[in-house]
Amino acid sequence: AFYGAPHFIYPLTIALILIILGRWVLTGRGPSGWVLPVVLIAVYGLVACTGLFFAKDVLAVEEEFLGFVRGAAITIITVMMVQTKDTFRRLIWTLLMTGLILGSIAIYQYFTDTFDNNYLGLAQSKVQSIIDTTESARIGGPFGDANQFAQILVFLTPIGFSLAITEKKIWKRGLAGLTAVVCA
Repeated sequence: AFYGAPHFIYPLTIALILIILGRWVLTGRGPSGWVLPVVLIAVYGLVACTGLFFAKDVLAVEEEFLGFVRGAAITIITVMMVQTKDTFRRLIWTLLMTGLILGSIAIYQYFTDTFDNNYLGLAQSKVQSIIDTTESARIGGPFGDANQFAQILVFLTPIGFSLAITEKKIWKRGLAGLTAVVCA
């Protein structure tokens, strides 16, 4: 969206579903552990959908519901794709390295006061209200929304601290600890 590129989430979603089905057909092993998440997400979705009947602003509820559907699809596909401990571990490290990169750019942007540079869209910022009449630049990461960006980094912080304690290799412990500090 930042660069005006077309949405690729729908073709990517279809490709991931085809990969899951292809793996299922080729190996004869279907994904496991996905039925309960699908049921729970579906029940939650049905409950959330009832809001459409009571909403004064139906368009706003529809928009939020579509966001829920996208999130649900991502969750279900992730559960179906991550079937081994090794895959899960690689996924966690990929998320941590992403957090390290984005957090480092945000820290650099803050300390160098370069809020006018968006760093290829990875460090968008806006001058917004901080409290009462006080305004300042708020770093929004690649999303452009400071709160959404913070939610991602907050999610990664305890994961980084956990791996800083439990990883066997010292360099991985150091990298995880650094990531946790940067995300915090």
